[in-house]
Amino acid sequence: VEGPRSKIKIVGFIAAAAALMLVIIVLINPALFRDEAVSEELTLAIIDFRDLSNADDRSISVGLTSFLHIGLDESSPIRVISSDLIYDIRRRLFGSGRGEIEPDQVFEVAREAKCAMFLTGQIIGSDDERYVTWRLVETRSGRNLAARRAEGGSLADIADGIIAETLPLIDREAESEAASTPISVAAVTTNSTQAYHNYIAGILAFEERRLPDAIEELENAVRYDSTFALAYAALSMAHYSSIATYSDRDLAIEYAKKAASLKSRLSHKERQRVEANLARAEGRVQDALAILRELNKSWPDDVDLAKTLIEVLYLYGYMQEALVVSRKSATLYPDDQFLASYY
Repeated sequence: VEGPRSKIKIVGFIAAAAALMLVIIVLINPALFRDEAVSEELTLAIIDFRDLSNADDRSISVGLTSFLHIGLDESSPIRVISSDLIYDIRRRLFGSGRGEIEPDQVFEVAREAKCAMFLTGQIIGSDDERYVTWRLVETRSGRNLAARRAEGGSLADIADGIIAETLPLIDREAESEAASTPISVAAVTTNSTQAYHNYIAGILAFEERRLPDAIEELENAVRYDSTFALAYAALSMAHYSSIATYSDRDLAIEYAKKAASLKSRLSHKERQRVEANLARAEGRVQDALAILRELNKSWPDDVDLAKTLIEVLYLYGYMQEALVVSRKSATLYPDDQFLASYY
């Protein structure tokens, strides 16, 4: 015969089991218990500004898109989605690698990226006479928030004009309490058109794993502009590359120190990235980890930042944290071999 205490024990056991099951369900699928009133993070995607005048040369398209990324990353009230994620989504949807995103792919890529808005456009003309048509689109409805034309001598000037016009619209859509202040992209990159051209060529070569070509282009960039901090930072990363044949730790530290000495000419994100890379190269592991954790928190879809954080965590024995970060990153980049191998 069951007494009162036995019944209490049974009820307690059932309650504990139910609570445990609830925890398991939430861990497996937290979306089931998410408050519907809580909206997803508002984000902005910048999707290729296609160069219609010179389709064989990606440098102008990548150059303007990169300028816009840098300027809006620094100024926008909402997070700008990593271009790496945009390209990876396009690859998974349409099976194509790097290269400009086709006009008929833009909407599907933007919706898969779950961005609130996206900015895209077309570049027409050459250095002597160039203009850009652009539009800012509300992703869910497909409504144009603005569609305008920008003109200017340099890509930096054109980017500044687009940023100045789009920020008030982004502020309005994000219901931002304070007006965002645009920055001059040249102030955190370079005033030299030639140096920027070499920098973009170096970045493209690095992506294609042509490391000697990348280093040569980046060295040319700092030769044209000795204050080009972003190019020094890229040189540091190139010399600290995992492509061991060309890896040079001393040069990596030298270029990282040079970039850090010019940190006033870097955006906040790139300044922090340089500090983390310098701390890592100098063996200041805890300093590097502190910065990388904050960067990963602010820009969770930046795959290069995530990989650097995972690698440092793994090498210094923070296995559980490395597992968590690699798992989160792998949900964004499910086919990435680096993330899969570390996981």
